[in-house]
Amino acid sequence: MGYIFWDTERIRNTQIYMMAYILTDDKFEIEKEEIIIDDAIDVSHRHSPKRKVEQLRNKSTIVHGFESLAKMLIPLLESYKSVCFGKDDFVSLNDQLKIINKSPLSGSYLDIEVLLKENDKLPSNLGAAARFLNVEHDAHNPLSDSYVTMEYFKYLINKYPEDSMTRTIPNKNKILDIIKNGSYESKSKK
Repeated sequence: MGYIFWDTERIRNTQIYMMAYILTDDKFEIEKEEIIIDDAIDVSHRHSPKRKVEQLRNKSTIVHGFESLAKMLIPLLESYKSVCFGKDDFVSLNDQLKIINKSPLSGSYLDIEVLLKENDKLPSNLGAAARFLNVEHDAHNPLSDSYVTMEYFKYLINKYPEDSMTRTIPNKNKILDIIKNGSYESKSKK
């Protein structure tokens, strides 16, 4: 089984306006990479997101609405070992799935950030990791962030067992989206 290295860019805590992924085989040979922009999310009044979307638009797949983005991403997350830099990408994905009345993802993923909390000698963010690994990095470009995540993961699994990074996909009871969080509470399963 190969890997999916992925990253999201968000507004209002969890609304994914842009994301990217890199698919690799188990030897980290890149099979596919893609940037996806959700044109339904208005970033016209947000300086940095607007600039990044304009910069990456011609290199991206454009969708209109989270449901379209989820239809592309979820089958990949279910077919590959998922690697993220922290839990926020899954928190956002599950929040948006709940908002459109879809079941949140469950299972496990590989979280690089877990090792960083245990070892203060390791770079603790993507920019520092890129400098440490001597790889190019364009901050807040989700494809560049995914690439640095992939390179950092390759470095870390030479020193730590993969299962030391395994975590349960987060599924919070309350949606973090600042527009929705006052009006939606997921029902606890009994």
